[in-house]
Amino acid sequence: MKRFKRASRTFSFDLQFSKPVIAAVNGAAIAGGCGLASVCDIIVADELNTKFGYSEVKIGFIPAIVSTFLIRRVGEGMAKQLLLSGDIIDGKQAYEIGFVNYLCSNVLELSLDIASKLKSNFQQSMELTKEMIRRVSGLSVDDAVEYCIGLNTISRTTDDFKKGLNNFLTKK
Repeated sequence: MKRFKRASRTFSFDLQFSKPVIAAVNGAAIAGGCGLASVCDIIVADELNTKFGYSEVKIGFIPAIVSTFLIRRVGEGMAKQLLLSGDIIDGKQAYEIGFVNYLCSNVLELSLDIASKLKSNFQQSMELTKEMIRRVSGLSVDDAVEYCIGLNTISRTTDDFKKGLNNFLTKK
């Protein structure tokens, strides 16, 4: 049981990490590797060489921990298809179902470019946005709206908001 709790902490690192996490996948991400990719905020995959899959059912195991993250990424219907079949899909298929965010021929270059663009955003805003996304998915619509109103109020008190508003008003 302790081993599974450690594994769950490993796979939930993105939920606890306030900065965006990018997976640059240039080969096979099967079972645990696919699970690690699924917990990242953004997945960049090689358009020709990537393979993704949750093959656990083929060896009498279940992808219990990572299934939560897969369902959030692609929805329950597609998650059922992937998890129950154990099929391996290529990068193009993963992109088409919304598992992968970007397909390219140089995943490291594109991942670094995305990271550079994200770095220019205000950090507090990205942290609050990640927190918002994480929390609202489990709330009713009314509770989510109420939560977001409160978070919006908090965001307007940050130094980042004051700087950003000033930049906007002075057209910087």
